[in-house]
Amino acid sequence: MNRILFLLVFFFASINVKNLLPQWKDISPIGRRERIYSLNLKSSYFDSDCSSSFVDFDTILAVGWSSSNGAYFLSFDGGENWSIWTDNTFFPFSGIFTSENKILVVGYNFIFDNAELKIFDTYGNQLERFQFDGDNLPLIKSFFDCFEKDEFFYAVGYGGSIFRFDKLNRTWDQIIIDSNIVGIKLKKFLVRNGSYENSLLCILGGKSFQISNRIYILLDNLEKCELIYDFRTFSEGAEVNDFHFYGLSSDGFPLGYAVGVVFDTIVVWRSNDHLGVFEKVFERQSFDQPISVYSFENGKNVVVLFDNGGILFSSDYGKNWDYEQIPSAKQLTGGIIFCQSKSEPTYLHRELKFYGYGRDGFISTLSKEKTLGFFEKESKISIYDEVEVFDLLGNLVFRVKIGVPTEEIIKNLPRGIYYIAKKLNKYFIEIKGVINF
Repeated sequence: MNRILFLLVFFFASINVKNLLPQWKDISPIGRRERIYSLNLKSSYFDSDCSSSFVDFDTILAVGWSSSNGAYFLSFDGGENWSIWTDNTFFPFSGIFTSENKILVVGYNFIFDNAELKIFDTYGNQLERFQFDGDNLPLIKSFFDCFEKDEFFYAVGYGGSIFRFDKLNRTWDQIIIDSNIVGIKLKKFLVRNGSYENSLLCILGGKSFQISNRIYILLDNLEKCELIYDFRTFSEGAEVNDFHFYGLSSDGFPLGYAVGVVFDTIVVWRSNDHLGVFEKVFERQSFDQPISVYSFENGKNVVVLFDNGGILFSSDYGKNWDYEQIPSAKQLTGGIIFCQSKSEPTYLHRELKFYGYGRDGFISTLSKEKTLGFFEKESKISIYDEVEVFDLLGNLVFRVKIGVPTEEIIKNLPRGIYYIAKKLNKYFIEIKGVINF
């Protein structure tokens, strides 16, 4: 009888373990056909050191359009329910939440053939509209991305310029980037240069909306942009899909990673500030597309998201890589990656969160946890007395009593996915999936 009970307990434990296998969760607005071009979370700032505490990211904004109209999707409960409003003259490419709890959207007015910037409240009511038609504002065909920094809004697109709106003085400035550039992606990073900490604004661009291969930095005086790197100068056929920086060298060269393709080869580049170049640290022939990259712990850990839902990891500055296939229900065309920290009685966890989006209104999310190490924390009450660790197949890797040092055991495990089961009086009370890089 005891043997049967043990087998039943292990059987149900194995079921729980398998249910914890990381999977993409579809949170799409039902019945929509628009392609999503941008997704933004209300808490859009995440520390590159992965030291931010856990927050519930329930408020999500997505914008997109079909051949007939633009659409805005807003959820206050993590994608369970969506508020939707449409626009019959405007194709939005990018949208963000502002510091004033408003929604800023940029894109293309297909009736008048010019760029527009619109501001909404969170009920979908249009509050302001700026039309770049050559009358009151310069004629620009389209904006592809936008951002807020301090008291300014920024927008980039065609025209070789970045446009800056002063919210206090209600004025627009046009800062010339490069007459040969189309601004495609505008990103902000908190970077460190020694003890100095600064907010860095960077632009990814190219000669067309489809092809991006140059990275520009908006300097501290905010009066001009500087070309940092042209990938095609060093690698013919290179196209950059995303980038992430965590610092600046003493001479101003960004520290971080970029992902893209060179013809039919996936490439991850890491910056070498001593030589002032980006070097290949991963390449593999494939028709899959890398769509997002994120790094933390000063570039030691780097994560790449692919359009098929797969994830590429490195925990040694890009020297070695692990690829995990987690199929997405539909192909992703864009994504967001970020990380947060959470402490348990004995474990220090860092959870990686992924949001992906694509055609037909598709939005999906994925969470993965990683055990980075242990720390000592006194507790008068122990809610569990034993810890068991299982591999992906449900095999018991090791079992220890609470209070037994387990740091070296975790460190010496092969890289992979494991499940930590906490027990009290031999009963399972919690099972959690973790990644050990």
